[in-house]
This record gives sequence, structure tokens and C-alpha cells, in this order.
Amino acid sequence: MMNSEKAKTRTAWQVALDTAQLRLQEERVDEYRGNLERIFEAAGERNIDSLVARYARREGTNFRAFCALNQLCGDVEELLHVRAP
Repeated sequence: MMNSEKAKTRTAWQVALDTAQLRLQEERVDEYRGNLERIFEAAGERNIDSLVARYARREGTNFRAFCALNQLCGDVEELLHVRAP
């Protein structure tokens, strides 16, 4: 095979590879869009900034509740050990 034929074959394979990779990326983007749409529907929110802000507020609230619960559990443990004979 001549060098130019090898180059053409290599180029054709590269184009095929690039096309396949592009299709995979498009499928991923479509999947991400679908997932985001389901999140919007479940949250009842269409604005991404509002959705993120609401999530951050709730995450903060949940973390504070988690910390309070851990503190209470620690207090109960301590009381149980103090009262144990």
C-alpha cells in the first residue's frame, strides 16, 4: 500500500472514531438533559439557581439537625454510663 493510501485509510478510521465518540457524547448530553428535566419536575422548580439555593438551604438544615441528633445521642450515652452501677 502506498503512503497516501495508508494516510487515507488512517484518516477514514479517525473520522469514524470521531463520529462514534461524538454520538456517545450526544447520547450522554441527552441523558443529562432528561435527568435534569426529571429533577425539575420532581422539585416543581424550573430555575436552576433557585433549585440550587433551595437545595443548599435544606442541606444546611439537615446538617444542623444531624449535628443536634449526634449531640443528643452523646448526651444519652453519657447519662446511661453515669447511671450504670
